[in-house]
Formats: sequence, C-alpha cells, structure tokens
Amino acid sequence: MFTPTSCLSFTLGRRRKPAQRTQKARTRTSSVVISEKQLLFKEKEDLARPLGQDNGMSLDQYLKSFLETLWWQEAKVTAGDDVFQKEFDSLRRQSTPAGEKNATEALKSVNRPKNRYKDIVPFDYARVVLSQYPGVPGSDYVNASLIRGASGSSRAYIAAQGPLPHTVTDFWRMIWEFNVSVIVMTCNEIEGDRYKCEKYWPDQIGERQQHGNVSVTLEGWKQVCPDFLVRTLRARCGQTTRTIRQFHYTTWPDHGVPAIISPIIELVRLVRDCQPSEALPVLVHCSAGCGRTGTFCAIDYVHGLVRYGKLNSNLSLFKIIQEMRQQRVAMVQTRDQYVLVHKVVGALFEQQLKLLDSHIYQNIDTLLQSRGAHTGGLPGRLERSKSMGSLEGRLVGKATVIRRAQQPNGQQVASGRLFGATLIPKGHERLQRAITADTNSQSRDTNANHQIQVQQQLEDELMKTRRTSSGTLWTQV
Repeated sequence: MFTPTSCLSFTLGRRRKPAQRTQKARTRTSSVVISEKQLLFKEKEDLARPLGQDNGMSLDQYLKSFLETLWWQEAKVTAGDDVFQKEFDSLRRQSTPAGEKNATEALKSVNRPKNRYKDIVPFDYARVVLSQYPGVPGSDYVNASLIRGASGSSRAYIAAQGPLPHTVTDFWRMIWEFNVSVIVMTCNEIEGDRYKCEKYWPDQIGERQQHGNVSVTLEGWKQVCPDFLVRTLRARCGQTTRTIRQFHYTTWPDHGVPAIISPIIELVRLVRDCQPSEALPVLVHCSAGCGRTGTFCAIDYVHGLVRYGKLNSNLSLFKIIQEMRQQRVAMVQTRDQYVLVHKVVGALFEQQLKLLDSHIYQNIDTLLQSRGAHTGGLPGRLERSKSMGSLEGRLVGKATVIRRAQQPNGQQVASGRLFGATLIPKGHERLQRAITADTNSQSRDTNANHQIQVQQQLEDELMKTRRTSSGTLWTQV
C-alpha cells in the first residue's frame, strides 16, 4: 500500500548471491539481460533509516534510481495522484512548531518586536546567539537559526529572516561575529505592496554605511544572469577588514518557485566556488527565513553530499528537509518549493551522470586505441549525453552482461569478449563489437596468450577507474 512518505527513500533490491551453476553451464558463453523490473521503484517506507549507510549500490546506479523514481512521481502526478502533495502534508504533520516551550528567547517581550512574523521564530537550541551587551536584555537575540550541513558541521548555514529597519545593526553584528563571507538573498526588499526586507547594503559603488561598530562599503556588483547578481561588500570593524559577497536572487517569487531551474544550479555552484568549506556558515535569508531559504539550503545540502563523496542509496529528501525543520520552522514552506527541490536535485544528478559517463568511456577509449581497436569515437556515448533530458527512455533500460567461456580443462578463453564479466550499458553495443572485432582479427592459435593479457589489462584499467571515481561505475556479476 502506498504511504505518502515512501517515495523519497530509495532502497533498491539487495545484491543476490549468484546461483550455483553446473559444470556443464560453465562451459557455455551466455548473455544475461537485467530485467527492467529490477530497476523499477519499490514503494517502501524507509524514512527512519539514518543517512550515511550504504547498501552497496554504485554511484551511477543510485543516480539513475533517483531519477527513475522522480520520473515515476511525476507520472503519478500527471495521472491525478499528487504524491508530492501527500508527502508534503506528511512533512507538515511531522514538523515541530515553535512555541512557548522551545522558543522562549524569541517570544520574550523584549525580543518580540525583532521578529518579522510572529510564527516564524528560532528554536532556543538552534538559534544564533550574539555577544551580550552588558545590562542590555535581549541584546544576544537575532531571528536566525544554525543549520547542519552535508559535512556534518552544525553551523553550515545561518537561516535568517530579512532584517527589519531596527535590526540591521544586529544583522551585521551576526555577520561579523560568525565570520560570514557569503550571503544568499532570495527575496527583494519590496514584493507586491509589502516590505519584505530592509536594505542592509549601500546603493552606490564606493558608498559607505555604518551599522554599529561595522562599516560597510559597496565595492562593486555584477549581473551574473537575468535571475541573480552578486555584490562585493567590504566590511570593517576596528582594524580588521573582510570581503563579503552577496548573491541576490531577484526573480524568486514569495511562496512560489522560479520558472526555470538552471540559474539555481549556477547559483549553488558559484556560492561554493566562493566558499567550498562548511567550516564557516553561509548566511541564507529571504523574508521569513524559511521557505525560499530552506529550499536553497536543501538543494545545497545534496550538492554537498556529492562534493564530500557522501551520496549513497539511503538519501531521502524528505528526511533532509524534515531534519532542517527540526532546526528552524517551516524550512521549505510550500508544496511547490518541495517539488522544486526534487527537480533541481534531479538536474544535478543528470549532470553528474554525464560526468561519470564521460569519465569511464574516455578511459576505455584511450586503452582500446592503445591496443589497436578502433571505436570510431563511440558516438553513441555523445548521443546519450545529448539526450539526458529523456528520463523514461534513458533510465528504464536493459544492460547486457558478457561472460567469459570456460573450457572443460578450466582454461579461460576470451572468445572475442575482452571484458569478461563486465556490465556493458545498453546503447554501447558498438563498444562490444569493436572489442570483438579486435580479438577476431588475431589468430587464436598464435595470440591466445596475448588476448588473455589484453583482457587482464582492460580489467585492471576498469579497477583503476573504480578506485579513482566517486563510487563504483561498473558492477561485476
């Protein structure tokens, strides 16, 4: 039975031990086709399993599994079964609201005026704590929360509300005390007819503003694309000067999502180009500091799993967002934002598959050419890369396993298939034919030993590729 929280836990079938083969069966060369059913998503509620465990799936297998599941979810929505809405409703039911018991500092009378929205306040255990001014009650409070990142850092992000006119000084104090060098702003100062965020940076290049002990100067700005720009700010406190970059996404509607997702991917990458480590926090804010802010944080979190080599088959976007909601209320605030996280992560995974695909075949092409095999550049690989947008046709495919022949005397012979027990993806039969042609062009009587040597060299090269790549790219049977 379908459960609304089941779609985002991707647990595919466990590897089975190979069946016992008879001696007679060992003497035959066989081709085994992996069934499409083995690739289909299985509905199992698996959200309680902790992140970080791995069931042995290779990286490319997992990426394809995720994309296949995303296609399945979108197909269900098209058919009238909105699985995303069901999951999001479940997410809201399981989320903890902020109240008198867990947000006491935010709800103190001295701090209530500092909250833009009365129901979006930080939990006591995750709030950003500023230095206390002696004799000034509430001077350590700002409406912002510390969020864990993919590296395990407990302060990879600061999720904050957009400052109010009377909290801009506290906002800059937070930036300075937590050594923030990158800010991501996903709202505008005014949206519709409402003020969403006080402008906390100077308008003109060279202009300087003073906010408490911190002076801020705009050094320059650049429109990266129609959707966002980057400002370079110089902050100074005492004799110390720091450079801060503010990425301002100007076309993200409140409670909505951008029309296209490629600028979001570019934004994530540029942010991490500026600050690849999570040792210091990235400050992310919108107006309330939860909807658009949480959406960006969730996407960057998964991007971080890829960067840190922590992506595995137990990834659950539902669980990631659920854990973020335990650190700040309403992170990813709407169903559309929830869907956006899936779509952007899906696009990131497609791009990662392209890189993996290119990496493995470049290695094989080079080796084959060095052995005299002519693959013609393997245009099938290029065609596949160009058609990455077709999820259904690309992901639910077949793969053929080519096995070595075993002679009765136990001697292994390549039989024209130099990859032995190697998985050759669908659409790359040309590679198989090239290998076969290269082998058949040699005399079996005079070159059997040479064939076995080439076999071993090819397999050694594949093993090197496994060790140097982020996850196993090929699965032996």
